[in-house]
Amino acid sequence: MGPLYWVHLAWSDCHKITPRLESILLMALKTLDVSLPPHVFPSRQPIPDAPCVFTDANKTAFGLLVKTPNEPDFHHIETHSGSVQLGELQAIITTLQKYQDTPLNIFSDSKYSVQAATSLPFSVFRPTESQIDQALQALKCLTENRRHPWFITHVRSHQAFRE
Repeated sequence: MGPLYWVHLAWSDCHKITPRLESILLMALKTLDVSLPPHVFPSRQPIPDAPCVFTDANKTAFGLLVKTPNEPDFHHIETHSGSVQLGELQAIITTLQKYQDTPLNIFSDSKYSVQAATSLPFSVFRPTESQIDQALQALKCLTENRRHPWFITHVRSHQAFRE
């Protein structure tokens, strides 16, 4: 059996622990092989000098536009089969995969995908065989294992400007 991680404890069980039991558990855990994985949660502010990735999708394709301070713009378009939500998730997943070794800013017009990316780390859910669940599981793994600062936010788009 490998090391015990805090994330293996369900939240519903953790909040029931009494203070006395908690101190006993902490003393016991000091003697066990317990390692807490380093984790980088999404920043609340954009990361200065990090690449900015703008994502978008429709029912048949998703795309990324990457802007960096000292390099030419990079475009990536890929087809997919599924819903718009699946395409938006795939765009963020592809971004996190391509830029896993660097700080990163992600801008998406999908509230659904942004909320998923910020709330999935260390959440507990049982994925099914559906494409959406598989994408959410991939997003969960990428966000949990991220080691560099990152920022993600929702931007409004596809709306006419008001005069």
